[in-house]
Amino acid sequence: MLGLFDESALFIDGTKILADANKYSFVWRKAVEKAEPRLDGKTARLYHELVDYQVDVPQLSPEKQAITAKELVKLTTALTITINDLNKQIEQEKPKRGGSALKRRRRKLKHFLHQLTTDYLPRKQKYEFDNATFGDRNSFSKTDLDATFMRMKEDPMLNGQLKPGYNLQVASQNQFALYYQLFQRPTDTRTLIPFVTHIFKQTPNAVHWIVADAGYGSEANYQKLTDDFQVHYLIPYGMYEKEQTRAYHQDRRKVANWHYDEVNDKYTDLDGITFAFHNYSTRHDRYGYEKQFKIYRTVQYFENPRREALATTKKGNRRQIGVNYN
Repeated sequence: MLGLFDESALFIDGTKILADANKYSFVWRKAVEKAEPRLDGKTARLYHELVDYQVDVPQLSPEKQAITAKELVKLTTALTITINDLNKQIEQEKPKRGGSALKRRRRKLKHFLHQLTTDYLPRKQKYEFDNATFGDRNSFSKTDLDATFMRMKEDPMLNGQLKPGYNLQVASQNQFALYYQLFQRPTDTRTLIPFVTHIFKQTPNAVHWIVADAGYGSEANYQKLTDDFQVHYLIPYGMYEKEQTRAYHQDRRKVANWHYDEVNDKYTDLDGITFAFHNYSTRHDRYGYEKQFKIYRTVQYFENPRREALATTKKGNRRQIGVNYN
């Protein structure tokens, strides 16, 4: 290869590619998650009404949370059979004073059937299809089911409009694109590990260093690169540049600017308020990654009301901070 490529480093970056899809054809996960429970409540009430009207409906388990589209189809079938039986009985029925009870029952059941076939069943089928299409995404396009709505690099209207597209990741060396992969995820942070996995599957131990910008920096990514790939990386985190500024170093609220007593494991803020270790805490981010924190709470200042006021919140609770040492 004329010495153009080696195992020193790969430089990773991404760009957004606009999909050939209608930009107004969006389906949002949050909208489906908000609308589907309301529909489930309506179908549950309809089921109980059918039971009250003595329709021979399939039995559902008591702990069942929602009626599925397949079960709604069974309800529709049972309701149709009941209405057909009523039609036969009405044909043989003689006129009665005060009207026919069978016709009133049929009229009500036809109303239920209309609700099922024109509203509840199509909507439930649509929601189930949407949920299956989302995968781990928050949106997709009706005219290109694989496209996700994301902010493009070019924004001529400067309004941050979301458009259907793909996230193209490229790994290069000496200005040659050596690896690439398309992603449905809009954020670069969540594409790094799948992309590196893709690279190392093709070429085991491809490089010694991974280089990328701050869009790829996260605790989860650093941990994975260290544990699973044993590769070095030059990837700053989101706050790296800001932490180098004078304003950051003069910010009294930043724990990094406080005094830390390693022997007693205590922090002291710039007002002289001491935070002592209280407990360990485990938190999970929105993608399920587990983070470990040490929680510090202010000590009590019984003999100094001014300091005690600084050590508590406006609601009278102890102030506390969480420190992630990892």
